[in-house]
Amino acid sequence: SDTGDTWTNLSNGLGIRQFHRIGVSKTVVDRVSAGSLSNGTSIFRNDTWYDWLGDDGMETFIDDNDADVVYGTSRYGKLYKSLDAGESYIELPGPGDSGDWVTPLEPAPGQSEIIYTARWDVWKSVDSGNSWSKISDFNTFPINADELKISPANNQYIYVTIGDSLY
Repeated sequence: SDTGDTWTNLSNGLGIRQFHRIGVSKTVVDRVSAGSLSNGTSIFRNDTWYDWLGDDGMETFIDDNDADVVYGTSRYGKLYKSLDAGESYIELPGPGDSGDWVTPLEPAPGQSEIIYTARWDVWKSVDSGNSWSKISDFNTFPINADELKISPANNQYIYVTIGDSLY
């Protein structure tokens, strides 16, 4: 009988990752960014996956107007930006409070310089993540937001879930 002393590797040639989130380009058909558990954030370009951000990769999206501009977060909402399709990156200042394990991060539809993140409250950046203003007051401390979505029909409607509540 097999006691587990001998193992056969059946994963050769397989790319196995657990993705938290993916972002796709609206201007380049084969440009995808994906944040994955313990494997950072990767970008698919020129038929190849490239790792561009270490740690646990979380939320990520590609700028609507420039597929070389990619945003990504690591755990608890630490925010990064690449201007060259993942060849290099910079850390952006966060809004101050810590987010959830996978912190929501969304661009405004059709306005790539406007970014929203949800932590204890919703924060808005009008300068591509360089500075932030709080735009909500949920009074849920210390409970972080789970999800954030912006209506593509009217970006004045922002939906946020915190636990079992919808705002």
